[in-house]
Amino acid sequence: MEPLKSAEDANRVVEEYADMVRRICFVHLKNRHDTEDVFQNVYLKYLLYPGVFESSEHEKAWFIRVTINACTDWLRKLSRRKWLPLEILEEEGVTEDSPSGEILEAVLRLPENYRNVIYLFYYEGYSAVEIGKILGLNREYRLIIVGAGHLGQALVNYANFERRGFLFRGLFDNDPQVCGKKIRGITVRPMEELADFVRENQIDIAVLTIPKTSAVEVADQLAACGIKGIWNFAHVDLRLPGHIQVENVHLSDSLMKLSYNLSSVTEET
Repeated sequence: MEPLKSAEDANRVVEEYADMVRRICFVHLKNRHDTEDVFQNVYLKYLLYPGVFESSEHEKAWFIRVTINACTDWLRKLSRRKWLPLEILEEEGVTEDSPSGEILEAVLRLPENYRNVIYLFYYEGYSAVEIGKILGLNREYRLIIVGAGHLGQALVNYANFERRGFLFRGLFDNDPQVCGKKIRGITVRPMEELADFVRENQIDIAVLTIPKTSAVEVADQLAACGIKGIWNFAHVDLRLPGHIQVENVHLSDSLMKLSYNLSSVTEET
């Protein structure tokens, strides 16, 4: 694919945003090896980006969002790897050489959602409102849950989602004995109504709390309906078109990780 941006544009954005992109990468990835790889990916995305920026602030915000997303994708890939290159292991614990190195090191230890906000506020000078727009924290998302079992009901009843802008609009299940019941004011609907409901209510995210045997089929159905994201609790990794964001959640893997960490602490003490 041919680049859509000129060499002049490419040189300009490197000069203007290279330091910022590298800092964001380092805050997330914590080593220079991965930072440089993601840095190249971000600029490749820019060269192939067909859109037009309305202003310099729009362009800068685009670089921030794309860099954060690229880092998140990179970390997902790393989590599936069973090994790391020696140069990365040797680099662990190394931070950027600067007078604010101790502060940056403290930021690196924060959870990802806090790292993003603190970086944009203190390093880039954005206000809270501007940060909300850049990170997509100032909008609401319409959700449905497919699977009205114990986990599905627990998620609907968790009020903190609404305070964060995640609004449950529907519940679906294939059990006739469950359909028609109301859970926190939401009626459980049969699966036959799923496609029309998603389209008519402009649902953004579907939460799957169903067995893995049916998860792939349901995910394909949701993709055909125009769903934008899937939060998947079924124990199977979904493979969907790239424009659909998928977050696969494996509760058993998380518990095994906790067990491993506990064992490591026990051995050390």
